[in-house]
Amino acid sequence: MISDLALAKDDYTIKVRIIRLWKQIPMIGMILMDERGAKFECNVDKPFASLQRKTLEEYGDYYIQKPRIGLNNGAIKFVDCPHKLYFQYSTKVIKCKDFCGPHNSFAFIDFKQLHSNSIQANVSFDIIGNVFQCFPLEPPKDKQEQKITLKMEDLEGHEVFVTLWGRYADEIVAYVSNNHGHFVMIIQLAKFKNV
Repeated sequence: MISDLALAKDDYTIKVRIIRLWKQIPMIGMILMDERGAKFECNVDKPFASLQRKTLEEYGDYYIQKPRIGLNNGAIKFVDCPHKLYFQYSTKVIKCKDFCGPHNSFAFIDFKQLHSNSIQANVSFDIIGNVFQCFPLEPPKDKQEQKITLKMEDLEGHEVFVTLWGRYADEIVAYVSNNHGHFVMIIQLAKFKNV
């Protein structure tokens, strides 16, 4: 299991599901989940990314042999975990057919936590709510992508503003143009910004 990994060891095999995958040239970023639902960040840096680019799929289940474990001390953390996996030359990836963990591992927070500023600024979270208002799509400015702002509410009537960028904004615009009225939305790996 992910929680059993040690910094000093690199001769182990872990069984994981990829719950998030970013294939950005020249690297691949992932959020992995073990069978207990524990999450871990993983990077496949150049030159190993080109070797694994076609092998790895979001929601795919894999055995990862001999990854390197390091500190997760970046400014932005998608998972609240002190360690991070890295691929090295000896790392092998094998498709797994017997993964027994949850399909998703959501870490929902309630809207009251957002209102009380009790969320760590550098760690992501998941949120679910009723979208009851969509503001117009804003075109790109400077180096930023286009964005859309939404208003969501929870079951207790607490409201929050949500901003989605790039392709996520495009997906919402397409959905809203074909479906009128309120809808429930889950946002995974969200970040909080107090404005």
